[in-house]
Amino acid sequence: MNEQQKTMMRHVLDGPRTAPNGPFNVMLRAPVMGDFAQELGAQVRFNGSLPAPLREMAILMAARHWTAHYEWNAHKTAALTAGLNPDIVAAIAAGERPKSMQPNEAALHRFCSELLETTRVGDDTFAAMKAAFGEQGMTEVIFTLGYYSTVSMLLNVDEYPLPDGVQQELKPLGTLTERAPMKRRWSRREMLRRSAVLGAIAAVPARRARASGERGAVRESVEGRGRDARSAGLALIPSDANGPGALRGGRRALHRRRVGRRAGRRSARLRRGSRGARGLRALARRRLVRGARARAAGRAHRRSRGESRDRVSRRRRARSSSSFSVTRSRARSAIRTTAATETSSAGSSSAIRACGSR
Repeated sequence: MNEQQKTMMRHVLDGPRTAPNGPFNVMLRAPVMGDFAQELGAQVRFNGSLPAPLREMAILMAARHWTAHYEWNAHKTAALTAGLNPDIVAAIAAGERPKSMQPNEAALHRFCSELLETTRVGDDTFAAMKAAFGEQGMTEVIFTLGYYSTVSMLLNVDEYPLPDGVQQELKPLGTLTERAPMKRRWSRREMLRRSAVLGAIAAVPARRARASGERGAVRESVEGRGRDARSAGLALIPSDANGPGALRGGRRALHRRRVGRRAGRRSARLRRGSRGARGLRALARRRLVRGARARAAGRAHRRSRGESRDRVSRRRRARSSSSFSVTRSRARSAIRTTAATETSSAGSSSAIRACGSR
């Protein structure tokens, strides 16, 4: 082992644990993160405020959710030793809701079930959990589920074996409807989502059949698959008539009609999808043509503006050159006038001198 692995193992053995069994074999592959993880596990298991039976109950629910056989075997013994009711342990192993529980045990079981199965908790579940354990206890339960879910995944990936002579007790969990009932709003939301997905899948062969001209087969296929989608969506409602997710009597029929209408509208929109796609492609072509025309008009405008600027500059140069020539001609005429004046004055002075000499 390298130095980081030795440091991790030293921290494990210096703590309250007696042997580095179970997930520590995998944690050694990432010793720095494994060291932090084992420290969190030590705080959760040995230094938390939750009573030992309830803490072990939460650990068992995490192990049951991930079907982690080694984790279940280790903490089942710890839970029974701590005083947890064996009937609760057996019900959790079977994936069922225990029939007889204390109020705090019922609140803990409901909270862990909803959080593990739906990744959320309802308002009533949150309020009951807070009333039973407070904010600190509820947060510690979340840490417990998170850490032991990580441990369960590590053990499942590593396929860590059970001790000699111990058989696997956990069986694979059933479908969603066979597990503990959820709140009504969660089951209804899941029902609508599944119905929409199945309706979309049912419309795919319909579009293909319509493209080949089989319109009668299209109608029959869509209607049949729509019924299958609606029935599959409604099958997600928990079957327990007394559970919080049950819908009975007229409510069940009302929801069936609502889901059927929604699935039918979605299928109709999907059937019109090809025509809509053609319209979108035509619109895109028109926009491209308009853009090209606008760019060409802009270039022509800029070209015309450039030509007009050239004409203005030529006119300015012509005016400046003509004014320069006028000035030059004026200067020449002035020079000639001056020369003529000087010549005439010189002639008059010579005439005066001639008259004086006479």
